[in-house]
Amino acid sequence: MKYPHLTTLLAFFTLGCSSLSAAEFRIVSALSDHMVLQREKPVAVCGWADAGESVTVSFAGQSKSATAGTDGKWSLKLDALATSDESRTLVVTGKDGHKVEVKDVLAGEYWLGSGQSNLAMTVAGCYHFDAEKAAAKFPLIRHYRENSGPAEKPQAEGKGASEKAKANGTPFVVPAPKDPLAMHKLKGGPAGLFNGKVVNLVPYTLRGMLWYQGEDNANTNTGLYHKQLTQFVTRWRTLWQDEVPFAWVQLPNYTSPGEGWPRVRESMLKTLALPKTGMAITIDLGDANDIHSKNKQDVGKRLSLWALGTVYGKNVPATSGLTVLVETSDNIGGGATGDGTGLLRALIECEVANSAICIADPVAMKASSAASIGSTVTLSIGGKGSRLDAGPVDLEVEVISLSDGRFELEDKQSHLASMCGDRFDMGPSAVVRHAGITILLTSIKTPPFDLGQWRSQGIEPSQFSVICVKAAVAHRRAYDPIAARMFWVDTPGPCSSNLKTLPYKHIRRPIYPLDS
Repeated sequence: MKYPHLTTLLAFFTLGCSSLSAAEFRIVSALSDHMVLQREKPVAVCGWADAGESVTVSFAGQSKSATAGTDGKWSLKLDALATSDESRTLVVTGKDGHKVEVKDVLAGEYWLGSGQSNLAMTVAGCYHFDAEKAAAKFPLIRHYRENSGPAEKPQAEGKGASEKAKANGTPFVVPAPKDPLAMHKLKGGPAGLFNGKVVNLVPYTLRGMLWYQGEDNANTNTGLYHKQLTQFVTRWRTLWQDEVPFAWVQLPNYTSPGEGWPRVRESMLKTLALPKTGMAITIDLGDANDIHSKNKQDVGKRLSLWALGTVYGKNVPATSGLTVLVETSDNIGGGATGDGTGLLRALIECEVANSAICIADPVAMKASSAASIGSTVTLSIGGKGSRLDAGPVDLEVEVISLSDGRFELEDKQSHLASMCGDRFDMGPSAVVRHAGITILLTSIKTPPFDLGQWRSQGIEPSQFSVICVKAAVAHRRAYDPIAARMFWVDTPGPCSSNLKTLPYKHIRRPIYPLDS
């Protein structure tokens, strides 16, 4: 059975509340011909009638009734529906022949999409429009676009209609800049858009929500975006009275001065601490010179993979799976000390939960071994072996486990096996944890060439969101099979490939590439 989907597109809004008024016998605009009702959840249906009028809704063999209040508003919920691609009619009846019919109604999946201009782009503005249009034969996918304008007060009714999805539209044109103050005054600014476009959709039953916005926020007070996005997700879930899955598109690559865009990306990453949230990483999909990148196909694909894997429990390629950060500046195989703190500091600063790093520090290890398992101790971790490092990081950690550090290599053909045989000794070792960051402290620096390093400590590395390795290339034999993605990062250290970060004493300047 194919699952019908419907996406509602909105733009520019903040939060507000609803005020409804009585009118003639009718239902909300989102309940229109060709619509999709959310499957497997009680389905909200609402509208207006005369005060005190009894209203009955019939669909798929069931009937439910409600009585309109003094303001004429009525609402009810149908029992959860099974998935169905059968075209059926929803009938709403009242007194004196009052009747509304909604035709060609399916039962499937309903997602609410919202954001700014990048979400509003039509297929005509994206790559391969002709091919997409020719292949767009999906009669079970339905689309509702809310076309209402801004309003000073919350609007009970919207302006839109459901239709069978199609690849259409006109190429996106960048609008002329507008006076921010004038936009703010326009019917209440962003709140006016919420009043006009969003209020009328509550409490339409849906599966989840998608968000594509943040470009404007990168220009002003970026430090607020984490709080704003957190409150936004929480507030919308409260309005719908349902903790629905919620995902957003992280800002892509784009040439913009200052730190605004990276800061907003960081804020989006931090907001993943909220339950049932996800994020499509698009740093490789943008256009450095065009804020409206044309590659929306891959953006949509990454969001869909998140939904399929996380919301629907399907076996799909990892979308948020393990990210491996490769710290070449502290490459153990290259002679570095393996106790650099560059990435550890980044994990702490960015509050990267479910992450892990291994640091060779016999002093910190010995201090942790003096504590009992499960206890809390303050350690001075790493930063002792290289003058290029920022120095030790003082952390309060929980002691998770202690061991002798010996393990059998899982890969007997690895680079590490060729150097030391089928066993390796990390020396006395400890696993400690700080705010969701797991730290493996070893007495002897250990090249990250074998996953037995983690599994010997009772840790499954593939279950982390992020693992940091101190290597350059040879780690890939072990980590490629479990990694969803891998990034080489630039931190201070003796093996850095960024020659400009290294100190020089006996060299004539200028010289390439230091002074290029």
